[in-house]
Amino acid sequence: MTKDKFEGWCTPVSIGDLELGKYADHTFVYCPNHNSSFKCWGSANHNASDAAKVCSHSDSKAYCRASKYRISVGSCKDTAGVGVYAVNGVCHQSANLFLYAAGTTLPLNKSRPKGILASHALFGMYGADLPGDVPSFVTHFAAWNVGIYAQASARCWFSLAKSLDIQSGSDQELIFKITKLHLERSNVAVASTNDEKLSLSLVPREMQLLLSYYLPGVDNSIVRKVHEEIMERKDQIFSKYGLVLSAEMKTKKKLPSGKDVDGMVEKLNGLALEFQSHLAEKLGATDYKKVNGDNNYYSPIDPEIAKQAMDSATSE
Repeated sequence: MTKDKFEGWCTPVSIGDLELGKYADHTFVYCPNHNSSFKCWGSANHNASDAAKVCSHSDSKAYCRASKYRISVGSCKDTAGVGVYAVNGVCHQSANLFLYAAGTTLPLNKSRPKGILASHALFGMYGADLPGDVPSFVTHFAAWNVGIYAQASARCWFSLAKSLDIQSGSDQELIFKITKLHLERSNVAVASTNDEKLSLSLVPREMQLLLSYYLPGVDNSIVRKVHEEIMERKDQIFSKYGLVLSAEMKTKKKLPSGKDVDGMVEKLNGLALEFQSHLAEKLGATDYKKVNGDNNYYSPIDPEIAKQAMDSATSE
């Protein structure tokens, strides 16, 4: 059986003057044997002079699976069902969800794409939850895995049980550990109603797995406490704009727009920069480069895409 090759690509983002450091690269996925791209909220020109291929892997029926969950939000194409841009994730999380079908993920330790560590600090590898008043929520990625991905796999003649397995790939160990973390956490959550820190702990715990993967032997808990505090502040920012899940799994009011989006994005990017600065201080320049690709700090959220995406989501 012919395998589908999935390639992770990136292009630089430049939006006027940026006081909060540099913007992370935009990422997207290209499947050469189908000559088809997954745009991941933005553009997808792998022939651009400043485009860079950052990873690749092949797997049977990867394109069939991934094409079943392109999921557009208004004019924003190929979101992979990650949720709302700047709320549940950005293009990096969408790209990783598409790459999941082929068993690989965007690298953190290369010179490109820039800023993957920054987005992981806010949203994890595959997207993050909103704050909510029900501590037993199934995690965002676990819900995607057993819902969107399982259905896509089943429609490509894979059994439901098979669809939950990780496809073999270059980053199989890391992907397996993060998937297991979310599925096990969600099983615990179903039986628990009194651990309010459960949802807050997932992104910092993912970061510990990433640090162990890229920096074996380094204490992966060196920024856990600070990271959890940053996640609490992120939730406070979302709560200020009414982005809180109710028991019905719906936000309590409409998404922000205009200057409110700019303000929210600026605060969130500030948190990502704060995390990167703290991690760099703890690791030192040599080890920080091994997990970030360079010694710079990046803002992971593109405010222009955020406004476009939220306007589109509100109008649907």
